[in-house]
Amino acid sequence: MVLFGGILDVGIALLVVTALAEYARYRERRQQAFRLLAAAGFLFVVAGLFENPSTAGFSYFGGAHTILVSIMQSLGEVVAVVSAIVLAYDVATEKRKR
Repeated sequence: MVLFGGILDVGIALLVVTALAEYARYRERRQQAFRLLAAAGFLFVVAGLFENPSTAGFSYFGGAHTILVSIMQSLGEVVAVVSAIVLAYDVATEKRKR
């Protein structure tokens, strides 16, 4: 079931994942990766809010909102991939230390 639709759902899911990681005390050992993941979630939420121009107040500007959505979504995707790489690296180096 889709809550809001598309980009906003991804942002909310990423923010919920970081909150659950904090609750499970998994985030304490991997601060940088989860900060990046929360930043990616925030960027997706902002892109999702500006996705519909009539609710965001951009109906007058025509296509300006689509450029903003594209930029925020692209930045969110890049930051999410970087956070996944940092998290995988942290997990791999932790196993080596044992």
